[in-house]
This record gives sequence, C-alpha cells and structure tokens, in this order.
Amino acid sequence: MSKKLEFINIENKDFINQYFYRYKILENEFENFKNILINYIKDMNKRENEDSLVANCLSPFFKKLDFETHVKYKMKGKSEIDLVILKDSDIQVIIEAKKPNDKDFFYAENPNCKALHEAILYYFRIREESNSTIKYIILTDFYKFYIFEAKEFENGFYKNKDFEKLYKSFTNKNSIFDRRTEEFYLEAKKILDLKNFALKGAFIDLNEIIKTDAEYDFKNLKPYFKIFNRDFLLQEFNPNDANQLNKGFYDELLYLLGLCEKVINGKTLIAPSKNSIDKEGTLYYNILQHLPEYKRDKKENSENEIDENALEILIIWINRILFLKLLESSLINFNDDKNLAFLNIDKIQNYNKLNELFFKILAKKPNDNDRKQNNIKDLAYLPYLNSSLFTRSNKEIIEISQLSNLQLEYFKNTQIKDKSGKAKKGKEDWLKMIFEFLNSFDFGANYDNENLLAQKDLINSSVLGLVFEKLNGYKEGSFYTPSFITSYMCKESLDRIVLQKFSENGLNAENLDILQKQILVNVNVDFNFRDKAINILEEIRICDPAVGSGHFLVSALNEMIYIYYKLGLINISVSDLKIENDEILIKDREGGNFEYKRPKSQNDNHKIQMEIFNLKKSIIENNLFGVDINSNSCEITKLRLWIELLKNSYYLSFDSENYHNLQTLPNIDINIKCGNSLISNIDFGISKDNFLSNLKSRIDKADMFERETLKKEFDDIKKELPQRFENAKVQAKIYKNASDKTEAKKSKDIYEESILYLIKLFKRTCNEYINFYQGLHDFFYNYGYININNISNEQIKSKLKNYIEYFKFHEFVSFEKNIIREVKEKELSKIKTLMQAYEDFENKKTFEWRFEFPEVLDYEGNFKGFDLIIGNPPYISTLDLSKSNTQAKDIYKKHYPNINGLYDIYLLFILLGLKIKSYNGCFAWIIPNKFLVAKYAKETLDMFIKNNFLGDCIDVSNVNTFENASIYPIIVLGSKKSKFQKFYIERQEDLSVGNLKQREYIDWNRFKTFYDFGLKIQSGLAGFQAHSIIEFLINEKIKNAIPFAVSGNIDRYLINTDEVKYMKKVYKNPYIIPNNAISNDKWNFWCSEKIVIAGMTKILEACYIKKPLAIGVGVYAIYDFKELNPLLILGVLNSKFMNYVFTNKFQDKHLAGGYLGINKNNLETLPIFEVNSKNKKLEDKIINLVDRIIEGKKSGIDMRELEEEVDRLVYKLYGLTEEEINIIEGKD
Repeated sequence: MSKKLEFINIENKDFINQYFYRYKILENEFENFKNILINYIKDMNKRENEDSLVANCLSPFFKKLDFETHVKYKMKGKSEIDLVILKDSDIQVIIEAKKPNDKDFFYAENPNCKALHEAILYYFRIREESNSTIKYIILTDFYKFYIFEAKEFENGFYKNKDFEKLYKSFTNKNSIFDRRTEEFYLEAKKILDLKNFALKGAFIDLNEIIKTDAEYDFKNLKPYFKIFNRDFLLQEFNPNDANQLNKGFYDELLYLLGLCEKVINGKTLIAPSKNSIDKEGTLYYNILQHLPEYKRDKKENSENEIDENALEILIIWINRILFLKLLESSLINFNDDKNLAFLNIDKIQNYNKLNELFFKILAKKPNDNDRKQNNIKDLAYLPYLNSSLFTRSNKEIIEISQLSNLQLEYFKNTQIKDKSGKAKKGKEDWLKMIFEFLNSFDFGANYDNENLLAQKDLINSSVLGLVFEKLNGYKEGSFYTPSFITSYMCKESLDRIVLQKFSENGLNAENLDILQKQILVNVNVDFNFRDKAINILEEIRICDPAVGSGHFLVSALNEMIYIYYKLGLINISVSDLKIENDEILIKDREGGNFEYKRPKSQNDNHKIQMEIFNLKKSIIENNLFGVDINSNSCEITKLRLWIELLKNSYYLSFDSENYHNLQTLPNIDINIKCGNSLISNIDFGISKDNFLSNLKSRIDKADMFERETLKKEFDDIKKELPQRFENAKVQAKIYKNASDKTEAKKSKDIYEESILYLIKLFKRTCNEYINFYQGLHDFFYNYGYININNISNEQIKSKLKNYIEYFKFHEFVSFEKNIIREVKEKELSKIKTLMQAYEDFENKKTFEWRFEFPEVLDYEGNFKGFDLIIGNPPYISTLDLSKSNTQAKDIYKKHYPNINGLYDIYLLFILLGLKIKSYNGCFAWIIPNKFLVAKYAKETLDMFIKNNFLGDCIDVSNVNTFENASIYPIIVLGSKKSKFQKFYIERQEDLSVGNLKQREYIDWNRFKTFYDFGLKIQSGLAGFQAHSIIEFLINEKIKNAIPFAVSGNIDRYLINTDEVKYMKKVYKNPYIIPNNAISNDKWNFWCSEKIVIAGMTKILEACYIKKPLAIGVGVYAIYDFKELNPLLILGVLNSKFMNYVFTNKFQDKHLAGGYLGINKNNLETLPIFEVNSKNKKLEDKIINLVDRIIEGKKSGIDMRELEEEVDRLVYKLYGLTEEEINIIEGKD
C-alpha cells in the first residue's frame, strides 16, 4: 500500500461544536444569512480572475456576515495570503483561494496540491511571528470550502520534524532554496508523498444548494449558517451561554407549579403565585388542598410564605416528571423512534396512571405482575429503574393519584403552540398542560428539525440545575455557581490531589501527562498495576458541605472521568474525550461525535456507553459526598446525579424489542445527606482506642459493685464496636448496588442502625453527657428514690427517675435507701441545669461527621477526612440569621469560639473545611472577597496564611459570576504547604486557559490616615432627611438660599448644578432655603469652604467649593484642612493612586454595578502623605497644576495631560517605588 496524504471528511454536525450546532437559530438571522448567501452566489463570475473574485465576492461575503477581512494580507516582506479574517488585528482564519476547476486546488481525492502547500507555508510564517490566535485554515474555489482546525496544521505540519527541517532550510539565507516558494512547495509535496498523513476537516459545497431555489431551505442551509458564523470561525460561542437560565422555560414552569419570585426584605424568594392564592388549578394549590389540615404549616391564602410540606411534595413530583422527560428523550435517541414518547395525555390520561407509572412500572422488575395490569400494560415497555427516586418517600403525605383534575389558563407568554404555530389560549387540564409544556422544549432528543419554526430551545442538565437552584427558593445567601467556575475549581483541585495520591504510592509526577506515561510504563511491567491505579482514584473522597443543587459534584464527576481518560484508565476506543460545560464530549475512532444507539449485538459504541456509565456509577458511589441543611437541596442533588447516569444508561439485552431493558440506577441517597454541616457534637479526632480507653478509665475509678456492671458493658461494647463499623461500611456498599427493593431496605436499615449506634455511643465522650451522667449518679447516690420521691415538682421528679433507669443507675449504684432528708435546693438546681444542658445537647440537630460517612473512616473506624472540600457556602450574615433563628448565633459561637462580632456564615464553612479534610487534603471555595479585607475574617485569614493553608486566591468579580448578586467573589484554593498568591481574571475563558494575572498590593498601612492627620469630614443630608427638604427646594436664588447638589452633579474638579435629579424629580439650578429640618451645625457646614466628594460613583470624584453649597444624601465633604492647601488635597483625591487605594482597600464595601462603597469611615482611613519641608516643592507643583486644571475644565479644555502630571507627582509625594507605580498603572 503506497503512502500518501489522506483527507478525512468529518460530517458538519460532528465538526461543529455540539452545543452550537443545536443552538436555536433566530428567524431574522437566518433570513439575513440566506439573502447574503444568495447574493454571493449571484455575484460570482467564473470569468473573473482569482484576485477579483477574492476582492469583489469572497471578502464582501464575509464582511456582510460581520467579519473583519483583509485582502492580500502581506507578511513582513514576504508573499501575500489571499484573504484573512481578523479579530482585534490578530489573524484568526487563513483563506487560500483558487479559481473553480484550477488544477492546483485541493480535492479530497487529490489533497497533495499547491493550495495546501501554500497554506502550510502561510501557517509557518504566521506562527513564526508568535501568532497563536489562528482558529481555522480554509481552502476554497469559491464554491467548495475545505475547513481545517488550526490544531491539524499545528500537530501535522508545524510540529512535524520533516516540515520543521524544511522550513528552517527554506528561511536560511545560505540555503539552496534561496527562499523560492516553488521549491518549498515541491519539497512539501515530496514529504506528503513519502509519509502517511491524515488531514481531518469539514467540507461544504455550495453547488449542492444552488440547483434550484427550492433548495434554499432551513434544513439544507443550517450547516452553512453555522459554519459561516462568527461564533464558529472566531470561536466566540460560549457554551455557558447555552446553559444560561432559559427565562421562558423557568417563568412558565413556575406558573404551572403555582409559584413565583418575590422580593421580600431585599431578598428574592419563592412564594405562592397569585393563581395559587386565588385557588386556581396550579400544582401547588392542588397539593395544598389535599394536605391534611394538621400537616399544613401555612394557610391557603398565605401570600409571602410557602407551605414547606406542600413544597417538598411538589419538588419530589416535579423531579420525577423532569427525570422522566429526560428518560423519554434518551429512549427516542437510542432507538430513533418518536413513538416511544410516553409523557403525553394519550398514554397518561390521569394522575392515577401517572402514579402507577412511578410505582408499578419504573419501580417494578420486568416480570412483576403489577406491570401486566390492563390499565398500564401499554407502558410496560419502559425500563425498571430500581432507583430510590421511584420509591415512595416518607415526605409524600399524599399520593399524586389523589390530585383533582383541575384546569388552568395557559400562561400569558406560553411556549405551547397550536398546529398553526400560534401560542395557545384558554383553559386546559394541568396534566395535559405540563406534558404540552415539556414537549415545547428540546430535552436532548436530537430531533433534526427541518423547519426553522419547529426549532426548540435546548434544556440540558445544566439549565435544569439553574432552574432547580432558583426553584429551591434562593435559600438565603446561596447562589448558583456557573460551570466555568465549578469546572475550574474541580480541575485545579483534583489534578493536585491525584498527583499527591500517586506520589504517596511511589509515582512522582509534575502533571497528568507525565503521570500517564509513568502508569503506562508500570502497566507494561505488571498489568495488575492498572487495577492498583484505578483503586487509588476510587479512594479519593470529595465533599461539598453546602451542596445546594449539586453543581460542584456534577463538575467533580466529569473531571474525574477526564482524569481516568487522561491517565489511560478507561477501556474505550475513542479519538478524543473532553469536558465542555459540564458535558462529556466524546469523539469516536473516526472523529465523529459519539452517539449511542440501541445495538443488536455488542459493538464499540455499546462498550463506550457501558464503560462510561459504570465509571460514573463508581465515581458517584465512591468519590462524591454532599450535605445540605435544606432537604429539598438534597433531593435536587440526587436527581442531578441520577440524570448524569441516565445520559449513559445502556441496554442490558439485545433480544427483546418490546421491553427496553436499561441498566438500573444505583441508590445514591446515603452519599447525600440532610443536616447542619456546621454543628457536630462528637470530636472528629476521638478514635476507637481513645473511646475504649476513656471508658476503661471510668471503670477503674468505680466502686466494686459498679465496676462489675460497667466491665460487662465495656466487654459488650468492645465486641460490638468493630462489628458496627464493619456493618456501616459493608451495608453502604450493598445498598448502593442493591437491585432488589427488599434487599436494599434491609441493608439500609442495618447501615442506619449501625450509624445511630456509633453516634449514641460516642456521644458519651461529650461534656454534656459526662457532666449529667456523673451529676445524676452522685445525686442518686446521695438521695436515692426515698428522697427523690419527695421532690414537689412532678415533672422534674419523673424525668430524674426516667434518666436513672435509662442510665441503669438503679442496677449498680449503691444509692441511699433509708435516711430521709430534704433535697437541697442548690443541689436540685444544679442537677436541673445539668439535665437541661444534656437535653439541649440531645435534641440539638447536629451532623456527626465522625460517623455519617463510613467511606472516610479507616479500617479501625478512625476519621481520615475528605481529600477535597469544595463548594459555594451560604453568604448569610449573622445579623440576618439572628432575625430568623435567635439561637443559631449562640450555637455557632460555642462550636467556633474564635469568631467574634458580626460575620458571614461562609467563614464557618472555611473553618469546618479544615476539620473535615484529610491531612494532605485540599479545599476549594468560592466566597466573597470580604474574606481578604473584613475585620471579622482577619484572625482566620492570618491563621491560614501563617500555617501555609491558603494557596491561590483568584478574583473573579470582573466577570458575570452570580446573576443579580451584589457579591464580589473570589476563588480560594488551599492545602498543606500552600503558597499564598493573589490573581485576577478579566474574562471567563481566562480560567480555562490558565491566564491568571497576578495581583500585587501596595502596603498603604505604612501611611498615616486622613483621620490621624486631623482632616475633618462630614456627610450631606442624612437618609431620614431626604423627603423633609423637598418643600424647601426652589428654582430661583433668593436671599439666604444656597445652591443644592447631589452625587451625580460632582465630577473631578468641577460641579454642575444646571440639572439636579432628586427624589424622582428634575430641578434646574436648585436652591435650598434655611429651614427647621436642617440643624444650624449642618447649615454652617454647608456654608463653609470644602472639598465635596461624590458618593455614588465608580471612581473617586471630588471638587473644591469656596462658596456655600448644600449637599444631598450620600455626598461627603472635607471642611477642615488643617495647615494643608485644599487644592493639594483635591489633587491627591482625584489621583490614580488614591483611586487605586480606595478600590482595593474597601473591596468588601463596594456595591453592585461597580460602584464604590464610599462613606465617612472609609474616607477617614485613606492614607495621607508625609508633610515635611522636603515635600514642599512637590506640593507647590501639584497646587499649581490643580489650579490650572480647574480653570481649564471651566472652559471645556481637555486637561488630561496635566491630570497625568498630577498623578506622577502624587506618586513621588507618597514615595512610591517604580514597582508600586507599575501596579497602579496596570503594567507588568
């Protein structure tokens, strides 16, 4: 077989990003493209020469599609490229054009041609100019377009030793080539003829669509629209955009559920909708009206508060329905059969049948008699799923079959269309409406719509995750974390952990590429090493202690899969696997997009699907754990993980066409637990041996009679303890994999009993238990039943006697039986206090990390901890928390004694992370930047830095991280022996490509402050005075009246009161007259000379006012300058240095939208320069320049040069180093 270059044509739908290919095309955009394409084809004239076709047809075609082009792009003193597409002056696409039928053009059957050789040379020349922005190379004859990704040229030619040698020879002045391009092309042809080369790319041919006008339809033009698009050729499409909240979906879903978003006390919360309150046919109202009265915690017409029981049931049911929609899409996809759809009113006519689908079809094995009942046998083809999702929850106080058949008006902006494509109106049964609604969206069924108007918005698991998070009620202080954040945090942390784990097992590698080679070497020596490597990965433990919607666990799942692939530990035959926006994208051996179809026998795709499913299952069972205080969050997290498994569910048999025998889903609920992560009674550090030793110590101190009893108990515990630890571990594994409901229940019961036993037993080590136990022991010894019976308080007497029997004191304590004496009030009071503390301790809802997850216990039952603690903890202040839960702050204070004053709850999670991570474990949080600057966090921050726990700190506030949240977030990563470094990003993609910019900070604490120096600052109107002065504002100057200004009137060095916007009204040159609402002191302050400072602004803006001026709310002024010239202070305030200081020093005080958090306290702490004779000349220069700037600005002259000179002088005045100046100027 002769060696030659081969062109491999990748189908357009496989070549284009999957998300982008399925992203909905707007009608007006499509029609615009169609017209541009038709005109391009009409303008083509084959008789014109090549240059004319490029300049007059091809370049205008791309320009009309919003591309920046350059015809005959000349490289430095070299040949010209026919056409390039640019972005920000950088080359993005190289286009080499030949006339139609030119013998030098590239053809699939003859790819080794001059057009390709020219493109190779252009690529080398551009890359040699350090250009790495090239996205694609296009070869075209104006009708045919061959499109190659830049990586094909990079790997195939630029990094190829033969071509590298050829190019070096070609560019060498002393070479025989003498830089003749024809010689380069000839040699390139020889290389391509002598070696096997495979060049992958896409091919489109306009000849296929210009046969007749009828061919210009949506189906035929869709690939062309996608390829000739900025989002594709410039790679501007952001998959995150495809996963933004679909407002149409979310709004209508809320409407159908009977919920709405309401801003209550400044927070966006979920409340009953008006339809629910008006008792219309929403799901919420339908559930609420069937709830037993004693189970309702809110009235039917409660406007602002949701009924928790009703909401819990609603979430369970809508979770199941949404999961079934995804299952339906999978079945249709796997079989290319739309008839498998079952979520429609034809197949599920009422709530009773929906209930039977839940529990008599999906929860029953294929041969179960329940499936054969006449009324549901038409659904018997659906698979048995096993999962606890279809096990009746104890929260389901009512069954869905009990719901009334209520009707509801179609949503005003409904996505549901009639046959003519118009939005439906009128009333419809809720069940039919929810099916119609879900069918109005694409849940991944891969319909290749032939009609533009038949397109549906894609609703994938990431979109659903965002919907779930919002549906969960915007629990106070929590926000949905976007994929570009979660993926980065998981990747960075897990890469480090994997390298650390393998290092502990003898493989020291700097990165995963090196580790992969080391594993391969070991496997070649010993094939069993592969199992050892897999076992190392299986033992990694990842936990999100504030799990929310489970987004971090989903990202961790996908990153773990990529690590398995990267290390060569997945047994699949694919050409590529990557993670993009929480989705696993696989290319099969031929380079096409992997797609699973129901096989008739074992094939490659079936093996891939099976391997990925089983790997996901293993990771979910072994690696992923989560806790949340909100039970609804836990349900949503479990659902999201089940959805991830469903994506790769596979057929267990190939013979039956009537039953879809998909792999069952595991029971994962014991990995996701509900509880308050922050509160634990049992010390994590207490080992089994410690516990037994403490117990034995108590035995040794007991009297003879008591000792015998305690020794027997000790022997029982010593024998029982290892068994309980073993039960917890073993039964957890059995339960997760149980395919039989009875078996699952049995193993879960044993598992839960073991955990409960261990928690109860180890609670004996807690002070509350010990103090009450010993106190009651002594009390009973002294008084016995004979005197306790005489206690007048019946309730106390009864409780004491019950506890005596509970602790079995009556069996072994030598208590008083004869002497009658009065129980001393002091001793009774003491035992009551101890008893109350014990009861509070027992009743307190805690989460006992020490035992809740047996997977993080060692073989002796000791707590090892998690390898990665990750998440986005709640940002709730203790001030807000105290309003809703008065005891919470006191409880947290007891468990975190070093935290004082008002603080945000996220700080406690950071401290918790240190407790529950393993010795070599990592943490990764996304938290407010307050952690770096707030006083309440200083002690914790200092401790982290001092002990080398804190590593990278990345400011992500410049990108849109949280929707509608006035939060400035940072990512913090850390572990043992970390180096603290600060970075920031400017764009989302900076994270994925590792383009972190290091942030250096200037130590402004070396300066005295404005306050220290004695500058006096006062605010304008107080907030409560805002309304009271309106009646005293006038539009004309009269005696004693003074001008009035607000923040928006103040600019740097100038003030303009021509138009003042105040309290929703516009005033022209307003004045304020003296009045009783304003104190004499305030009026005198207004009448003094001052430097006024704008309050609502994104940069510091100040101006000097000699004459009286009244200032409004949020405006501040310096009115006592000490011995300083006010123009000097003004120049400093308006300088780059002071703006930098304010922006960085008060990061935690800034407001949404980039507005500075300006207030009196912050202004008083600004740094002041050293006032001495050495600086006199500098001061005078600044004063002179500021005076000139003010006069120039009054005349409308651009004074930027002088302002820049002031900036330079201020740097000198403060004695800044060149490095510090570069930081402020933003220079490297």
